[in-house]
Amino acid sequence: MDDSQLNELMQITLRSMKEISSISLQSEVTPLSGRADLPLAVLVGAYVSLVGKEYVLQLGICSNDHGLKTIAGLMMGMTPEERAALTEDELADAIGEIGNILCGSVKKKLASKDPTLQIGIPILVRGQVEVSSSIQSAEADVSIGDVPIRLVVLKGSKPAGQ
Repeated sequence: MDDSQLNELMQITLRSMKEISSISLQSEVTPLSGRADLPLAVLVGAYVSLVGKEYVLQLGICSNDHGLKTIAGLMMGMTPEERAALTEDELADAIGEIGNILCGSVKKKLASKDPTLQIGIPILVRGQVEVSSSIQSAEADVSIGDVPIRLVVLKGSKPAGQ
């Protein structure tokens, strides 16, 4: 996959996140001109796989704990106090669900290119994901409302035997 294809996947992911944010979070996604203030020591993200005959992807939505709790709370209609009280399991479930919704939207947009795409289970990762040189990656820093978010697209090789 060349850089233009990876860029296309990131653009599809950004469009999907804008749609989700507008509908489910009642917030706008704004691209940031530089990097978001998300030090690796506090980076937390939900990653969900999207695998088919043509694509092997991991899509991530990352921020810090406060940012992810804010996003989760927006999705569930919570007050700031309720958001702050979310447990690690509740946060993982809520952000994982947002990751699933994001993957579902991307899957729909890629269906004409790969109708075999399947969504995996979400995982919550603390810190930066380290990838091998065989995996291509793209990141886009945006804000949802005033929350800094890093969207991540990881693209691996096609599954063996295909």
